[in-house]
Amino acid sequence: MSEERLRFARDLHDLLGQNLAVVVLKSELVARELPPAVSADLRHEVMDVASVARQSLNDVREAAAGYRQPGLGAELASSRAALRAAGIGLAVQDDLDGLPGVQEGVLAWAVREGVTNVVKHSQGTRCVVRLKREQDRAVMIVEDNGIGGARTGAGSGLKGIEERVSRVGGTFSAGPASTGQGFRLVVAVPLLET
Repeated sequence: MSEERLRFARDLHDLLGQNLAVVVLKSELVARELPPAVSADLRHEVMDVASVARQSLNDVREAAAGYRQPGLGAELASSRAALRAAGIGLAVQDDLDGLPGVQEGVLAWAVREGVTNVVKHSQGTRCVVRLKREQDRAVMIVEDNGIGGARTGAGSGLKGIEERVSRVGGTFSAGPASTGQGFRLVVAVPLLET
């Protein structure tokens, strides 16, 4: 099993890492070659592409090396940038005050996947991320005002989050938003005594 994971990590790094490196180089080249008359907004968007690609390349390298444990702060910052680029507003309500590493990692991955789905599928204009404590659990909710229930079936990203949550004894749900419009992802993980 560990040999298979090692092979997968190498393949991930070799295949995806190389492609992302090319995206970084080409987007930086495009940014340098833009004519002076190009609008500041377009120049900023091209630089955002380079920045996101560079961060993704770093993430792939860290994941392949086995060191990647995302933090909530970093994921919220990345989420804000991705949603802004897609023209979607973000509101964050963060009432968590530090978490054990494993739980924070699971919630960070869930934020990433939830926001990725909002950007890719929601066709919405607003996303809300709520992080709170409920008794002995840390809860994360990602909700949008998009097409919601029109999406059917869980993609591999949501299934991956569900598996991560299950491994730490948490709960997972995904479906129509509580407002009746949009989609809602809810993840709860137990808070461990330290």
